[in-house]
Amino acid sequence: MEIYLVRHGETTWNAMDRVQGWVAVPLNEKGKAQAVKLRDLFISIEFSAIYSSDLERAVQTARIIAEPHGLEVKQLWGLREVKRGLLNGLTLTEITFKFPNFLKDFREDPYTTRPPEGESLRDAEERIRDALEEIRLENRGKRILIVAHVLTNIVIQSVVLEKAITPTTYKEWFMQPGEFRVFNWPDDRSFKKAGLTGTWRMEHQSAQ
Repeated sequence: MEIYLVRHGETTWNAMDRVQGWVAVPLNEKGKAQAVKLRDLFISIEFSAIYSSDLERAVQTARIIAEPHGLEVKQLWGLREVKRGLLNGLTLTEITFKFPNFLKDFREDPYTTRPPEGESLRDAEERIRDALEEIRLENRGKRILIVAHVLTNIVIQSVVLEKAITPTTYKEWFMQPGEFRVFNWPDDRSFKKAGLTGTWRMEHQSAQ
């Protein structure tokens, strides 16, 4: 199975560097333009299915990309962003003021550090694996596209590449709005089991 992994287009909160988490923030004009660029870039590529998180910004991006393919976007709750709890709506400066220890801990251990009333990346991994497994079972030997979120996509890359999320890999796997990466995953291997490694390539990184 070939996976095109996309981060949704920019939102107003992205532009303001505000944490979004599970908040329903729509695309801004730049984000819509990024989605249109991706649509045009992928217009000659045949996808068997297009999936997205159920959050508005991901659904909007996926629907724009799906237009010329005549595909209905399949929304999966398991692909939604990692829950950020009390960080929602805050800027980096505000987080530093309100939760002075969180950023230090997160920079040292982005995988297990949990925000107040939120999820760690480790917490979210099981539901993300479940979503990937559902996609695999429906699309063996096919090419699919997923639109999700920055932290969700970091977890997906960790799962596919079977590498730990560390401060170094976190930076490597961080995707900007409108960016995409391409992965291949063996059809006979479950996403729910550890120790299974896919391969990847990166092309046309960004729709900026």
